[in-house]
Amino acid sequence: LTAAACLGSKEVFFIPPGQRDEVKKVRQGFSKHSDLMASVRAYDEFQEMIKDKGWSDARSWAFDNFISIAAMSSIHSVRSQLIKELHRIGLTHGGDLSRSSRGKNKQLRPDASVNDNVGSELFHRAVLLSGFPDNIAARRGLLR
Repeated sequence: LTAAACLGSKEVFFIPPGQRDEVKKVRQGFSKHSDLMASVRAYDEFQEMIKDKGWSDARSWAFDNFISIAAMSSIHSVRSQLIKELHRIGLTHGGDLSRSSRGKNKQLRPDASVNDNVGSELFHRAVLLSGFPDNIAARRGLLR
């Protein structure tokens, strides 16, 4: 869900003038092989920071890591919409959902069955590539 929300939201990492190399290093710290996975992991870490240390520390952490607060908010919103839609059409069950710490939005519980492969970069790559025609994925070397 987070990957889909990242694709439908603003760019996670902002690039201040003259700091392209620094941003690249930070992004690769989240994932060396995939910008999408870097975005997913940045979002997940940002959410953990909010939960563990509060908004102020999370915001400072985001700034230090060139992460856009607007993108984090957008991803959170898109993710919530996707969860509601998945529940509406019956792909998630009430037991898989819990209220977010921020109030009215429902979130997937970490132990929800749909989260079984959430940490697998290969799984994310396979899902993403399923949307590419074979010849484009092969030419780009994405099938390896």
